[in-house]
This record gives sequence, structure tokens and C-alpha cells, in this order.
Amino acid sequence: MRRIFDMDSPLMRGITRFADLMFLNLLTLLCCVPIVTIGAALAALYGAVGRMQREEGHTFSNYFQCFKENFRQATCLWLILLPILALLILALGYYTGDNLEIKALSSAGGIVSLAGILIWSMIVSWVFPLQSRFVNTVKGTLRNAAICSIAFLWKTLIMTVLNLLPWVLFLAWPPMFMAFALGFALVYFSLIASINLRLLKKSFSSLHPDEEHEEDTYEEEEDV
Repeated sequence: MRRIFDMDSPLMRGITRFADLMFLNLLTLLCCVPIVTIGAALAALYGAVGRMQREEGHTFSNYFQCFKENFRQATCLWLILLPILALLILALGYYTGDNLEIKALSSAGGIVSLAGILIWSMIVSWVFPLQSRFVNTVKGTLRNAAICSIAFLWKTLIMTVLNLLPWVLFLAWPPMFMAFALGFALVYFSLIASINLRLLKKSFSSLHPDEEHEEDTYEEEEDV
């Protein structure tokens, strides 16, 4: 019985891992508050979770090291992606009015706007995992994210659904969102980052087949 509570026991390791995910979730939400830093916060989250899965370093120092390493390029990526999303949301609001209803999407503009948001979400599902994992240019990261979102479509769809779930609940079903709000605030985003990275492990290996062991950074990656 005493072994169950040893720090190296599966139970205690699981509790420690969950506590680390909670810490990373809260830290990421805090770093997202300025809005302009959302890209760097997400790249740091994926970088820190990846190191945690490989049992490298300390959670706190890993996060801020990844934040610093990715800040410039992740911020550039986000400042490109954010206006595109804003325009798509404005277009969707224009064509659907105040309420996003199925009947309001009968117009071609509404359908195109919603499809644009979905495509944007699919690409972004890859952008920050790639940014945290590979060294590349802004253009190269965006291009690879677009290509990978199609090349690994079923993984992309799973990640997109998981990433969009809180926002869909917030917009379409507020009572359900409020029921899970505490979970979203405490652990959801870091948990989804962990799931996404495990889902992408083989895909990342296929992008760099010569690498037997995962590293935090690689030499500059060629476009896929």
C-alpha cells in the first residue's frame, strides 16, 4: 500500500503530470490576456507539453524558455492569422445577422464564411505544434501547416474538433459552456495540447524520418 504513494509510483506520477497540465493551462491563459501574445503562449504551451512528455526539464522553466524562443516568430504568425479570422467572423456575422442559425447559412456568403473559419481552424491546429517543434520561416511554417492539414486529414479533423469545442459551446450552447467553464479554465487547453502532440508524434517523425529521438529543435526544416 505504501508503494502506491511513492513519488515514482504510477499513481503519483499521474497526479504530478495532471498538476503540471493544470499549471501550464493557467499560465497559458494568463499569457494570452494581451491577445497579441496568444501565438507565443500557444507555441510555448506545445513546447512545454512536448518536453514534459519526454520528461525534460522543469515545467515552469520549460514554458518560459519556449515562450522566449518562439516569441518573435509565433507572434508574427499570430498577427497574420488574427486579422484573417477577424474578417471571416465579420463576414459570417454580416451574412447571418445576430443569431447563427442553420437557416441563416442558406446564403452563399454565409456558407463561404463558415467554411473559411473551418479551414482557418484546421491550419491553425498545425501551426503552433509545428512552430514549437521545428525551426522554419514564417512562410514555411504556414505552408507546411496547410499541407499537413490535408495530408493528415483525419488527425486534423480530430484536433480541430477538440480545439473548437469550447468556442462552439460558448457561441451555440452557453449553459453547457458554463457547466464546463471551470474545466476549461483549469486544464482543458493543456490537456488537448497533450492529446494533439501524441496524435502528431508519428506525423512529426515522418517529417524527419532520420531522427530516431525527438529533440526540441532541428536544423531548418524543408517545406513538406
